[in-house]
Amino acid sequence: MKGFVPSGPAAADGRIRKGDVLVAVDGMDVRKLHTAQVTPLIYGKRGSSVTLGFVRADSGAFFPSCSRFSRMMASL
Repeated sequence: MKGFVPSGPAAADGRIRKGDVLVAVDGMDVRKLHTAQVTPLIYGKRGSSVTLGFVRADSGAFFPSCSRFSRMMASL
């Protein structure tokens, strides 16, 4: 993560940090996809749930589930 919307679900969740690497969206491996291909997978109906898979250098993988809104993340 380069950053995310400060008032968005990712920030509110509190588990996702700058430097985390997004590796999956709803169980789909996105490591080889371009940001333009991943973004539509994250967006969806406001309030619906999306499970994001991240890897963090100091603690391994984690998979938070967040509520969507129209622009969840500013930059992946």
